[in-house]
Amino acid sequence: MPNKRCTRCKKWKASTKITPKTHAWCYSLLHSEGLSFSVDENCYLCNKCWMHSINQKQHREIKVKKENTNDVEDMDTGIDEEEDSLTIENIIFADSGHKKCIVCRSDVHGGLIVMPKPARLDLLVLKRMYAPHGVRSCTEHLWNSRLLPDTEVNIDNRQTPISKLEPSVLLQLINDLLGLLQEASSTTRLDFMDPCLTDEDYLAWTGWNKQQFEDMFTLISPDIRTSFNRDAKNTLAMFWIKLKTNLSFRQIGSLFNIPGDGEHRRKVAARSFDSVRQVL
Repeated sequence: MPNKRCTRCKKWKASTKITPKTHAWCYSLLHSEGLSFSVDENCYLCNKCWMHSINQKQHREIKVKKENTNDVEDMDTGIDEEEDSLTIENIIFADSGHKKCIVCRSDVHGGLIVMPKPARLDLLVLKRMYAPHGVRSCTEHLWNSRLLPDTEVNIDNRQTPISKLEPSVLLQLINDLLGLLQEASSTTRLDFMDPCLTDEDYLAWTGWNKQQFEDMFTLISPDIRTSFNRDAKNTLAMFWIKLKTNLSFRQIGSLFNIPGDGEHRRKVAARSFDSVRQVL
């Protein structure tokens, strides 16, 4: 190659040709050093300046890599700090003592039991009160391991609202709530085993008030069995709902959330109707 003048040091010993297309990084480096030339023309560098440019390029790459690493570490630190400050606002800490009912604050007595997890979750959802594992509750506040919705909670002398929960505790709480939602999706939509149903509910669905329905169930219960698909009391309810509303058996099966597809629900509801009809 004929002698070319080095673009950087201006000496006539240039042996390396650089082009805008393949050496854009080198053009940028030369411009950063204050050299003035057209970016559209080819340039030449001597061996010394070429090695200098390569070293500068490597130095820049290492610097950028370190800066990116620091940014990631800063982001991680921010996440940790956020995780350490997980809070639940406007939630009262019910108490962790074992000598009083967590609901009514009565002292320990024969009807006091360890509050089941579903009831503790109900306390959180319905009353916005967090109760840890192991707290006690009177049995009259519970039904089938659940907190009765109309239960009055004694809030005297409760601790201040929770400001912070350990991440592991909060994660477990979220998992428990998701489990509660999953359970709710599979339970019956109308359940005559539910003590919260009122006289108006019984009259609206069956045409009988609650006491009349209970008396009727007492008479036929020896001949009506509970199965996997439905409870005996719900079987009697299906019979009277069919007579009063004339809903299809498929609709009644859906109303009671009988497991299976629509055809299976129809068959179960129809068999339930026939079993009560035969007893009566």
